[in-house]
Amino acid sequence: MRHSHRIVFALLFVLGLAGTTSAQKLTDAGTAEERKSAITVAERALRQFDNQQWEASWQLVGDYLRGLVDREGWPRVVATLRGGLGDIQSREPDTIGFADSLPDVPPGRYAVLMFRSDFAHKSVREKVVLVREDGIWMLAGYFVRHRLHDE
Repeated sequence: MRHSHRIVFALLFVLGLAGTTSAQKLTDAGTAEERKSAITVAERALRQFDNQQWEASWQLVGDYLRGLVDREGWPRVVATLRGGLGDIQSREPDTIGFADSLPDVPPGRYAVLMFRSDFAHKSVREKVVLVREDGIWMLAGYFVRHRLHDE
């Protein structure tokens, strides 16, 4: 598959995953340890995105997502999703939920975290989807939802 096609496919995957998890109610609150460790990993990934630390953030990418985008395409995928936002101004965790399965992805333990984020040019909601692999949380998806005013 050509490199540009892989990037487009990865973006569609991330966008699709974002849609399916937003429609699904995640009523599993998880354990206190799951919440703490998932928030830590999600916040680390977001800081690395903020600082364009692509190699460091690639180390957090899980197996399934690695199958959709390669290391060289990773910076473009994240930069495309964040296009035009500018520098981060503030970010607050909003919601977190857990599921033992999500539509259209391999079975596993997932955490879906939402953040209310203010960038220099726009306020958005960032969604981070993590999957448990070998006992640690790994990045399974990332999505930026442009919110309307006080949504």
